Amino acid sequence: MGNTFQSVCGSLVESGFVMKVLMTVFGPFGDFKRNPSEMVLEYALRHGAFDGCAVDWVVLPVAFGAVDDFIEGIQIGSYDAIIHTGVAAGGLRPQIEERACNRVKGRDVHGIALEGVIDKRGPALLTSPMSRHIWDSLCCCDRDIGIALSEDAGAYLCNYIFYKSLLRFGADTGVSFLHVADFMKHRDASGLHAQAELLVTILHCSLGIVQSDPLCIQSPDGKVQQGGKGYP
Repeated sequence: MGNTFQSVCGSLVESGFVMKVLMTVFGPFGDFKRNPSEMVLEYALRHGAFDGCAVDWVVLPVAFGAVDDFIEGIQIGSYDAIIHTGVAAGGLRPQIEERACNRVKGRDVHGIALEGVIDKRGPALLTSPMSRHIWDSLCCCDRDIGIALSEDAGAYLCNYIFYKSLLRFGADTGVSFLHVADFMKHRDASGLHAQAELLVTILHCSLGIVQSDPLCIQSPDGKVQQGGKGYP
């Protein structure tokens, strides 16, 4: 994966019935030589079922300027859903973020430090109806989803891109944010396979796609897992 758009198409693309999704993850930063969010997306794209949609994805540097350029470069209305993903350092379970705050504090991988508001003319809070829709959909599952709904995405790049994206696309596109658990540093955290499975399910929820077998993700032992609990 690189910092340019890449795409994957589901099997219904040839029929002309295609919904377009943009998925973003972050690259390395701090102690993370590989960002868990990138690993989750990579696994999901390799093994997930994407019938009925075309997915563009990009790995972004953990840098404020890169996020600014990326968001401004996307044409409004070009996607049916946008799913941003990042890692919650130290987190043991994935979180759907419902709100983005107009605040920023931190130093990016290029040494650029920001502190204060993200947009001087923007509201203090932006709420994602799509995140709430995803949460409500997941809560209707007849299984333990092992995911939390959060109203605080922090003040670093994850909140930054979520706020910027909601501000630019929120009126036209379903924007959501998933914080993946820190499975690289914590053995008790939700694992790679389970979170990739969850990410594919979130994609389906975002588009309103109903499939009898939406996941079809192979576990490391080569067995195909279809539904089931899946979210420890």
